Amino acid sequence: MTETSATASDSEQNTASSRTDETTSELVARIVTYCIVLGATLFTFIQMRPALLFANTTDVGGDNAAHVVANYYFVYHVFPHLSAWDPQWFGGFPLYVFYFPLPAVLTTILSHIFSFNVAFKLVTASGSILLPVAAYLFGRLVGFARPIPALLSVAMLAFLFNTSYTIDGGNLPSTLAGEYSFSLSLVFAILFLGTLIYSLRTGRRRWVAPILFAFTLLCHVVPALFAVGGVFAITLFWRDRRRALRYALPMGVSGGLLSAFWLLRFAVDLPYASSMGYTRVTGFWRTLLPASPELLVPLLALIGLLYAVVRGQRVILAFAAMAIGSALAFQILPSGLVFNGRWLPFWFLTTAVIAAYAVAELGTSIFGQIGFRWVSPIATPALAGLGSIALISAYLGVLPIYSNASNASSFIPNWVHFNYSGYQGEPGWQNFQNLTAMLTHETKIYGCGRLDYEYAPNITTIYGSTLVPMSFPMWTNGCVATAEGLYYESSTATPYHFLDQSEVSLQASNPVVGLPYQTTNLADGVRHLALTGVRYFLANSVQIENMAKSDPLLTEIASAPEYAGAAETSTGAAAKITPRFVLYLIKDSPLVRPLSYLPVVESNISKAQWLTVTENWYQTETERPVVLTKSGPASWLRVPV
Repeated sequence: MTETSATASDSEQNTASSRTDETTSELVARIVTYCIVLGATLFTFIQMRPALLFANTTDVGGDNAAHVVANYYFVYHVFPHLSAWDPQWFGGFPLYVFYFPLPAVLTTILSHIFSFNVAFKLVTASGSILLPVAAYLFGRLVGFARPIPALLSVAMLAFLFNTSYTIDGGNLPSTLAGEYSFSLSLVFAILFLGTLIYSLRTGRRRWVAPILFAFTLLCHVVPALFAVGGVFAITLFWRDRRRALRYALPMGVSGGLLSAFWLLRFAVDLPYASSMGYTRVTGFWRTLLPASPELLVPLLALIGLLYAVVRGQRVILAFAAMAIGSALAFQILPSGLVFNGRWLPFWFLTTAVIAAYAVAELGTSIFGQIGFRWVSPIATPALAGLGSIALISAYLGVLPIYSNASNASSFIPNWVHFNYSGYQGEPGWQNFQNLTAMLTHETKIYGCGRLDYEYAPNITTIYGSTLVPMSFPMWTNGCVATAEGLYYESSTATPYHFLDQSEVSLQASNPVVGLPYQTTNLADGVRHLALTGVRYFLANSVQIENMAKSDPLLTEIASAPEYAGAAETSTGAAAKITPRFVLYLIKDSPLVRPLSYLPVVESNISKAQWLTVTENWYQTETERPVVLTKSGPASWLRVPV
């Protein structure tokens, strides 16, 4: 063999060896990436207590105690009969016109595989469990190099287990409080933005993004607004803005058209929605930059922003613009149809994405400095993933699986246990069964009808939520309809109901801001209930029971035994309320009664003025015989405001 031949042979062997090393490194990197994504997903799933998640119990946590009622009606009444009118709450309202239908559809589908209770709980948990996977897929669709996609899934743990807010959406506390539709919508929004960028990069799969945008809208409109903002930010930072706009605009329009069967009805009927008048969340800096450990994420995001500026990473710059936009929306936009706290989740989500990018760049830099740049795609996500899971485990008191650790810093594990143990896991479950059995028995005698009840905040410690009485329709097979329901914005009767509640309760919730609430006045409250066709009243305090004895419109017909643990749960101000329920029949409360006088039309009146005028009419008994309307025949008297 000549020297030249030997040299060529050695070169070929070195090339082959190099290719083998690259193949091995690629395989290891893939395995580590998949393990990190799977680990983040499994970690979240484990925290959702699978044993309870698949138990046949009825979710009771936060708003879910009432969400379950609406979903139940959808699954067994609306979906089979294609009728969206729900008579269970508020004297009747359009179900899923002002709320979001896709999660209920998913519950319906899963209820053919699991029991309804399990199907509902799986839907409530699915957004949180799928978020790490969605973030990883986003990284792949965008074209991020390793280890960024894996780190994005890890960053979602920081977002999910953020406890600096508990109701605005996206994180686990918000989901457990009832914002599961928001969580699902966020998953679709992230995937939509990822597929949009993928189509811009490759020109392929342009039909996928509109479907994902439609799913985003049908789960929750606020993440859909975030997604629209994301489209503008991506278009702004894309090299070819015209091409980006040419792709994004048809995708958005197509997604809107796919959801138009719901979206158009929502938009057209929006003037009939009730406003809760929520006041703004204040404290700009302390809200956006909460105390440790959540503060680490925006600090890392600042480093990521600096890297993005230096390297010209346009997607990260777009997310930085979205983060700034979310912060400004929280601070500047009024709390109208969208409560300003609703913009907080997007600040924490976008900063988590940028923080993941920062960790990837820092890892690459560190390993490159010590001469192991090729290790970065493997070691960086592995170290970041294991470190994050270890830190969150310590924070939750769960390592590696759920335990009742006394040193847990987070309330999340207890909240998960509370939610998914369900109605059946609460101390007053037997008492609640006795109560619903009483209602079922008495309505067989006196007939089905609407019911209103004395609001009692301390029943949370007994039944699991103050919203539990809203579930009477579900437990009585629709025979008992409640004057109050969860979807407050969905009914024009909402403000008048809460005016009634202030009169028939000792500790009314008074959630609608700005209403002229009254002090306790059972006699006037009962006359209001009779006026609106409420057939039954349920009292649960000695004081209200004593007032009821002298009310000629009330007849006591039954009572449920007092909860055995009442002495232990009724303390302080709540001592006025007992878990003993007394049921009264309201006399002269027909659903329909003839008019004594022709209605009067309040002409040229705004929605706000109409509410003020009718509230005064509703609370002034001498004016009630003359009904007010906003329009009518020319023969009816017009009274300009």
